[in-house]
Order: sequence, then structure tokens, then C-alpha cells
Amino acid sequence: VYRSVMVHHNFKSFQNILWRDNPEEELKCLQLQTVTWGLKPSAYLATRCLIELADIYKDKYPLAAAALENNTYIDDILCGAKDIEETLSLQNELISLLTLGHFQLHKWVANSSELLRNIPPEKCYFDNIKFDKNNNDYVKTLGIQYNVQSYCFKVYCPINNIEEITFTKRKVLSFIAKIYDPLGFLGPIITNAKIIMQRICCSKISWDETLPPDLYDMWKTFAEGLISMPSFKIKRDLNFAEAETTDVLGFCDASNVAHGCAIYCRVIKKDGSILTNLVCSKSRISPINEKLTIPRAELNSALLLALLIVKVHKILSRFINNVYIFSDSRVVLSWLKLNPYKLNNYVANRVSKINELTQNFKWNYIESNQNPSDLISRGTTPKTLANSRLWWKGPEFLTQPHLSILMQSEIESLKNIPEVKSYVATTKAEYLPVLTKFSSLQKLHRIIAYVLRFIHNTKNKRENIMRN
Repeated sequence: VYRSVMVHHNFKSFQNILWRDNPEEELKCLQLQTVTWGLKPSAYLATRCLIELADIYKDKYPLAAAALENNTYIDDILCGAKDIEETLSLQNELISLLTLGHFQLHKWVANSSELLRNIPPEKCYFDNIKFDKNNNDYVKTLGIQYNVQSYCFKVYCPINNIEEITFTKRKVLSFIAKIYDPLGFLGPIITNAKIIMQRICCSKISWDETLPPDLYDMWKTFAEGLISMPSFKIKRDLNFAEAETTDVLGFCDASNVAHGCAIYCRVIKKDGSILTNLVCSKSRISPINEKLTIPRAELNSALLLALLIVKVHKILSRFINNVYIFSDSRVVLSWLKLNPYKLNNYVANRVSKINELTQNFKWNYIESNQNPSDLISRGTTPKTLANSRLWWKGPEFLTQPHLSILMQSEIESLKNIPEVKSYVATTKAEYLPVLTKFSSLQKLHRIIAYVLRFIHNTKNKRENIMRN
């Protein structure tokens, strides 16, 4: 897509390069006419051109314009439709619209042979794709392995052997970075990896120094468990097409080492059956240099959930009927009901932000043993996560038909809420200026007496002068 976007003539001079085929030749000045890889504005320029193209021809190609605006990331278009007829129309519109902008579509992948029937083999991602659910061919979609036939993402450990590796801080960080999981499906496992990495950083060893024995054993145990875990297959389809009601539910939790949140989709189908699926998760490790109380850590997890669920709601807004958010901290729920000015600055700032983000949603209380975010705030092993229904499907009560009856939005108010500002009421005493001019109370009494006697005698000149 970059090489199909021309650069404005005023800026082409910034893309001059010097070149020669061998040292004996004179230098040549070459000027790149199109958007170039590696430059900071390149991704924006390419995306902006696609959006402009969609805006110009949206009346003629409505399906394609919507796909370019909502389902495109740089040069990857990820879209579909509810039936084969509409999908074919979308395909034809995309080809026609992008041809107008001199963009050529290639690396086609589809779950139906009809969609690839008129596509030349050299423009397909696979040379020979099998259109059945047992097909194990995965395509890399935005860095994630995706099987178009089974509608599943695959998340796996990219390293097979660690026996001959000498673990250093650099190699551990490289190992963790290879676990690419942008949606947080393996959030509890990544939390464990982050905790170990934080402890390695606290040990003050250099980047290429071998880990101390205790950290070495801790990391090796974790890495072996990660390598032996099966590949996780996560269903992509959230069943919106068959939904009568769709709910999005967010959960947050914190511990003394990390805090995190998880978001689930709950679909009630037209036949009355209920399906739940993990949508995404996010976690943060507690800072080393700032020891947070558990209520403050819980508040940070609530803020993280508020930020994430707003993004999810924005993306899925046309499918969603209800949004519910949960915390297992009564303190945090009590803070969210107070005016921020009554709270200390740290808490008040976060409460204000949370209330601003979630003003259209309602917070509810959940017991800790039902909270799936407990796993991401403490970390867990790959084996435990693979068998955790709580993590992949959410708490059991999500499968009940009447969800609102089971939730606790009104909780008993706490008598002593921490982080509330204390106010002291005082009475301001007003003193006569004369009281500050004498250091002796006895002398002050005498002077006041003389003044009062003078006032009395002045008002009563015709009467006997008061002597006592």
C-alpha cells in the first residue's frame, strides 16, 4: 500500500537518497516519489488515503467504504458478511473501489471456495487451501495465528528447547517478548512472567550476567511449564449473528504484586441458550518504588477496566445491549459513590476519571471467588489456566437467564472509609486591639476600669462622681 501512495511535491525533497552501484561510480541523487517504509508519517499517510478513498466513493460502494473505515489496519483488511451473497458483493466492491485508488489486493484468504473462485492463485495466501474444519492451515493476522475454517486464534510458545540456554536478564526479556498476545488471552501467564522479570531487575544484575540461583530456578520452572503447555485455541466468533441480547461484562481485581481486568461477552441466542467468551484482558505490575495499599491497587484495577471497557464498547457498540462492570472491593465501590472533593488527591483523581469514563455504566459487587480477574492479578501456571473455566467463560452466574437479579449493585455502606479527608471545625475568636498591648493581665484590668469609669463620669456630669 505504501508504494501506491504518492508524496506531495513539496515534500519529495525530504526523500532524497545518495546511491552508486560501486565505489568507482559518481554518486547519484535519487528521489523517492511514494510513501516509504520506516518513516514516522508513513502509516498515517497510507491509512489516511484509504479513508479518503472510502469517503469519496461511499455512495457508490457502501459496503467497501465501511470495510475500509472500520476493518482495516494499515494494509490488512479483515472483514466479512452474514451470508455468501453479501460477502461476494463486498468482495467485488472492495476490488473496484481499491482499483480506483491504484491499490491491488492480494494474499486473499477466505472460508468459502466461492470467494476465491475468481481470484488468481498467485494472489491467494495459500496455494491449495482445504475448506473443511479439520484444516490446520493458519494465517498470520496482525501477528496472531488465525484459522479461517475453524474461526480460532492460536496462541502458543515460540520456543521449544531451553536446555542449552544460559539465562541472563537480556535472554529472559527476549523470551517474554516472543509471547505475542495483544488481546491478553494468556494474561495470567504473562503476569507471572512480568513478576519474575521485575524481581530480576531488582537484583541489580547486568544485562548479560547469569541469573542468581534462586531467580534461575524460578525462571526455569516457569519456562518449562510454558514450553510444555498446549497451544491455546480461542474462538473468534462471538455469535453476534445469532444473538437476541448481547451483554459485555468487565471484572477487575488487584493483589500486592499486580492488578488487572478481564472483559467477557455474553450472548443470549434466539433459542434461549447462553454463550459466554473471553474478549480481552489487561494487567499491570505494581511499581517497585511505590508501595500501594490494597484499596489503592484495587482502584487502579478499576481505572484500568474503565479505560479498556470504553474501547471495547466503542468497537462493539452496534452489537451491545447492556454493559456491566464488577469489583470485589467494597472500599472502591464506596469511593465511587462519594464526591471526589471528599477524598485524598491520589484517590480523588482516579475516582473522577473512572466516573467520567463509566457514567453510562453501573458498578456491581462480586465475591472474590467468582472474580475471573483474580487470576490475572496473581498469575497462574499454563496448566492451571488451560483448565480454568472461570477464566475462559467467566463466572457461573453468567449462564443464568436473568442476570440483573443476581447482581449486587447496592452494597452496605462502610462505616470507616479510608482516604476520606478529615475536616476540623474551629471558632475564630475576635480580640480587641487593646488586649495585645499589655503583657500583664492585672495592669490591663486597672486600665479598663479607668476607661469605664471615665466613660461613666462623662455621661453623668450632674450626678455625684463615682469614686469606687
